[in-house]
Amino acid sequence: MRRYIHLTREMDISIQNLTALAHDWTAVYDAVRWIQLIMAILSIAGSGSIIAYAAFQNLIKTTEIRPLFYLSITDLLLGVSWLIGAILYREPFHSQNIACYNLQSIGQVFYVSSFFYTINYTWVLYTGLKEKYSRKLSGYSALYSEQAYRINKIAAVLSSVVPVLLIAPVFYVGNSAECYWNFTQPYKCLLMHTGDLNPPTGYNESNTTSCHVLHYYSTGVFLLAFLFTLVGIVVRQDF
Repeated sequence: MRRYIHLTREMDISIQNLTALAHDWTAVYDAVRWIQLIMAILSIAGSGSIIAYAAFQNLIKTTEIRPLFYLSITDLLLGVSWLIGAILYREPFHSQNIACYNLQSIGQVFYVSSFFYTINYTWVLYTGLKEKYSRKLSGYSALYSEQAYRINKIAAVLSSVVPVLLIAPVFYVGNSAECYWNFTQPYKCLLMHTGDLNPPTGYNESNTTSCHVLHYYSTGVFLLAFLFTLVGIVVRQDF
């Protein structure tokens, strides 16, 4: 009988521990924080080394290295945003929810810009190889090279301008409607964590609708940019 009671108590304790573990995500967020910190340091080191090498070797003006240089700058800034988010984790301060919301938005700008610069870099490599191959086969005038150079230059500018224009509503509408109520917890500064969309009691209903629309808009922009990049890299035979 005593053994049965002892086993029952152990089972109750195990169930309570599992229940507490299911609701306590502190250990998970701690692990994510360290993963994000390591990723940020590696990203900053890798992109920074490419930027430094290209600058010291005076390779920035070359057609193949220029888009890689821009991509490295974007990755460097994205790594800095990751690093700031990891540092702010569990470090409460005044207006932390506003800082985390805008940090996530800035990070999304760098995400989308990185996607666009990636496809721009692969496109430059593709057009360069195609140009060399066509020149060896039949030869052609320099008009194609000039057109490709102009297109690549315009694409490089758009890769930085378009993400800012796409995420600008997230900054303006989000801060105007106070959508940062969803970032009251310190772990909201980690990567692209958004959590639930349940507004606090007494929150303006119209602002709640705007925040919901803004949330789905920003998520859609991120997914569409990723799919556009993936399709642009994979599909080459039609060009």
